[in-house]
Amino acid sequence: MTRNFLLSLALLSSLQLFSAETILRNTETTITIDPAQKKQVIEGWGASLCWWANIMGSYSDIKVQTICDWITDPDNGLNMNIFRFNIGGGDAPSHNHMRSDGGNMPGYKLFDSTNYDWSQDANQRRILQQLIASRIENTGVNDIQLIAFSNSPPYWMTNSGCSAGSVEGDVTNLKSDMFDDFADYLIDVVKYYHDSLGITFNYIEPFNEPDANWWKALGGQEGCHFSNNDQIKMIRELYTKLQEKDMLSYCKITANDANTIDNTYSSLQAYITAGDILPMFDLISTHSYGGTNRLLLANWAESNNKKLWQSESGPLYVGDTYESQIMIMADRIITDLRVLKCTGWCDWQLAGTGGDLSNSWGQIISNYDDNLEPINRNTNYYMRAQFSRYIKAGYTIIESSATNSLAALNPEQNELVLIISNSSTNTQNYQVDLSNFSGFEKVTQFRTRADESLAVKNSEDRFTITGSSFSYDAQPKSVTTFIIPISKLTTETNQIKETKNTIYYSGGNIHMNFSEQDFLNFSMYNIEGQLIFRNIQIPGKTIYPCHLENGVYIAVCSGINKNDTFMITAYNK
Repeated sequence: MTRNFLLSLALLSSLQLFSAETILRNTETTITIDPAQKKQVIEGWGASLCWWANIMGSYSDIKVQTICDWITDPDNGLNMNIFRFNIGGGDAPSHNHMRSDGGNMPGYKLFDSTNYDWSQDANQRRILQQLIASRIENTGVNDIQLIAFSNSPPYWMTNSGCSAGSVEGDVTNLKSDMFDDFADYLIDVVKYYHDSLGITFNYIEPFNEPDANWWKALGGQEGCHFSNNDQIKMIRELYTKLQEKDMLSYCKITANDANTIDNTYSSLQAYITAGDILPMFDLISTHSYGGTNRLLLANWAESNNKKLWQSESGPLYVGDTYESQIMIMADRIITDLRVLKCTGWCDWQLAGTGGDLSNSWGQIISNYDDNLEPINRNTNYYMRAQFSRYIKAGYTIIESSATNSLAALNPEQNELVLIISNSSTNTQNYQVDLSNFSGFEKVTQFRTRADESLAVKNSEDRFTITGSSFSYDAQPKSVTTFIIPISKLTTETNQIKETKNTIYYSGGNIHMNFSEQDFLNFSMYNIEGQLIFRNIQIPGKTIYPCHLENGVYIAVCSGINKNDTFMITAYNK
């Protein structure tokens, strides 16, 4: 071939690529946002503390505080407020097979005959205490929700004598005569933290991925298979013990943290058959590593008046590059919130070890072999912040037409959040239809690119909307968040519900009787639409002290699958 011919081929190839890219960019997708289609109210974001806290809890005071600030800070961090604290079973002292990255979790009783050793698990406990302190420091309130969960009973309660699992992997490893003992163990730990340390666990979970068949003796981490029948037996024992010790007022049961959404749903059907189990737990916890029945589980939770959290996920066996794994997780968050309609979303390993920043599981990275090394936030951290920092507790997910998008409104309904994920290797063009809103102020745009070398991490831009829509070119492998100030949505007369004694004002108190709701987000406006006050996560059935001047007010109450507006008349004699 001649040199000119080769140059011609190269030019033709470049033109073809340019033409294809031009066609792709000119194929515009319209995203229509409909605030009338309200979905779930978000309770928060979070992660499990094991195993990373078992390592990082030994770091210096300044590092521990920095890590916990990075996690809980609502403005510059991940804005997380849900944490799963692992009640370790502890393995046999003679065993030496647990993973070295924090997976060797200590238990509180070395032998059946010994007393509890509350000095154990100091590292995880230190992280938990600092997370609470950091959240209060950064927000002024303690809105953290805690789950105490178990991967395995203590080794001396197991059939195999090993907290990594049974010999077979697919049979219950807890001894048949130890169900009540295991319930006592879990409750004693929760009670000690509550009574002696002032740390309240809102939920207790006696198993983690009990459906799995890979929890085998001498494995690398704690785990325990429970058959559906044995899960039912365990829940009964735990509920009875909670009743006996008068702990149900502050700690309820959650179940069942299956590895996949489908397996969670399957176990729930067994719970129904048992007849007495459903009233014993308030929160459905599921992992979203796999499964396709998101909508089925979402509908089941709603029809049975149960809260639903996605309590653990991560890039397990997906993607072949750091960038692809990050984008798969971004898309999974969107799918879980759109279809599963979970009100809480949690990571598994929030932090991890590594020589560089490319750890698609951890978002905060350090060298576990040398705690004098610096701690870093990687691109995965900033990608997660695109969601958790801006869709906050109390925000309501609303309809957005593109399946790779997520939209939410704040409780005051004067801020719209829109997130667009582009997992492809090409630029995608979008037209965002905002015709259902008005009164736009300057939009703030944040974008993170998965490619670490580009160093695009929560990059900020601002622009003004002209008309009722705007165009956006989503860069390859990126997540973009738009914060769009809007005029408060007009509350039409037919949207305001009669109180029917569910909410009214009398004698300096607001009386609420939403018995179907454990907690509500509550906002009060004057008749001109100005916010008077707002409170997150107050009991659905309560008397709320609040002095109102004589007049008419609008109350907005949002909770699980609930978003209602009421007119309240205040009359003080």
